[in-house]
Amino acid sequence: MSSHSLGYWCSFIIRFIFLYLLVISSNGLSAPHSGGDTRSLSSKRLKSRIPVLRYEDDWVCVSKPAGITLYRGRNTSKREKVVTSLVKRQLSRKVFPVHRLDHRTSGALLLAFKSKMAAKLHAALREGDKEYIALLRGVWRFGDNETIVVDKPLRVDGVLKNATTIFECIGTIEGDGLLNQEIYSGNADEVNTVPACTIVRAKPLTGRNHQIRRHAYNMSMPILGDSEHGDSRANRFWRNKFGLNRLALHCFSLRLDLQANSEVSCGGNDRKIDSREKVDILAPIPEDLEEVFKRKELSTLWMKALQKEPRLAVERYDYRGGTFGRKRSHAD
Repeated sequence: MSSHSLGYWCSFIIRFIFLYLLVISSNGLSAPHSGGDTRSLSSKRLKSRIPVLRYEDDWVCVSKPAGITLYRGRNTSKREKVVTSLVKRQLSRKVFPVHRLDHRTSGALLLAFKSKMAAKLHAALREGDKEYIALLRGVWRFGDNETIVVDKPLRVDGVLKNATTIFECIGTIEGDGLLNQEIYSGNADEVNTVPACTIVRAKPLTGRNHQIRRHAYNMSMPILGDSEHGDSRANRFWRNKFGLNRLALHCFSLRLDLQANSEVSCGGNDRKIDSREKVDILAPIPEDLEEVFKRKELSTLWMKALQKEPRLAVERYDYRGGTFGRKRSHAD
């Protein structure tokens, strides 16, 4: 080998090693070595994964975490992670949102792989049911009437539109019996005080922006952690005492009928028939919200809610197994 060739290869190897060390240092990772622990790298990759609740040929349902935007918009920075991009990278398929979930709301989110299927699912979901679980400030105010219908119109783009939400109390506690203003004024003993609060199932019959949050506020029982339609002093109290760093609203279940056209052969003649598939998807309570519900001070509230809604105890899961996520495993 000539001295010129040897010099070329030495220079190439040195540049390669330099670039390798530069990439490692920029990612904050240590170089792999024999006997080294790679769990930190694996955990980072797993945390960025969006759990898959159901995977079909034309659509997917995922469990959206709180604190992440659905899709990129004018107010979204290029560096900010969004659900559509994460799921596209995870499944290697472009996705189209079927419905909305707010930035700070978690839960079941339908995504289609084609725009036509997104429209079809959207129409089916409008005729179906969406149920949310929410944690509200204060004791249930309506006595033995466990179900309340709020039908106050909401302003959308300056125009009042009809809006209806059904709230069902599944657990409530009076706490220490203090009034909201006594607890959240800053004079109460934050360490030993247990505030009154309520867990509800909320079912929106219309799809207005922030509908559940605004209707909860109209009941004088705002959702805890709601910085826009809630009680900032209560939010601060729950953040400091119970570690509630998110909006306490979770899209718990989706139910819809999907219509499918199929061909059957009868007597040598092919004919089309319409069939309907009932889709029922449950998004288990996420870890950050479950940790609040299971606090010792709220154990009575949690047990009451479990008696009314046993599905709250369903463990988190994630359909894994390559690109298509067919294999089911626990997310924890």
